[in-house]
Amino acid sequence: MRILIVYNTALDGKSVSGVQRHFAGVCRHWVAQGHTVDFFVARAAWPVFRDLCPQAKLISSDDLFDATGHLGQTWRYFLPYAWRMITGFTAKIPKDYDVVYACCQAIFETYPSRRIARRIGAALAAKVHHVLDAQGSRAGFFDQLYLLSERWS
Repeated sequence: MRILIVYNTALDGKSVSGVQRHFAGVCRHWVAQGHTVDFFVARAAWPVFRDLCPQAKLISSDDLFDATGHLGQTWRYFLPYAWRMITGFTAKIPKDYDVVYACCQAIFETYPSRRIARRIGAALAAKVHHVLDAQGSRAGFFDQLYLLSERWS
């Protein structure tokens, strides 16, 4: 099976999150089982994914934004996330993927994943990281916007 994982959350080429480690493990496991696993991810994050998943092909969702120097300024991320949602319509994706996998339930992951899956005739899957009802303590504006995007997804 050929699997394309959409990972629009990746912002830079240095940070490694628990989610990235999770998908690296998933990638290695699926490849060991005989599957092909590739990532649709911003070019800025390619160094991390090359280290974590050297056997995966990387397809760019964003050649423009690199958050390496702005990791503490989350307000800068909204335009790149919007751009990465649009590239789900325009990126050159081979039509031989069987599954397009959204790495989480946030709208900037699920929306382009759905667009890509429809364009290439693949199945769609999404990983849910946490339950929204358990996130009541997140009260900041950006946290609430993020949670709203998960509800839309």
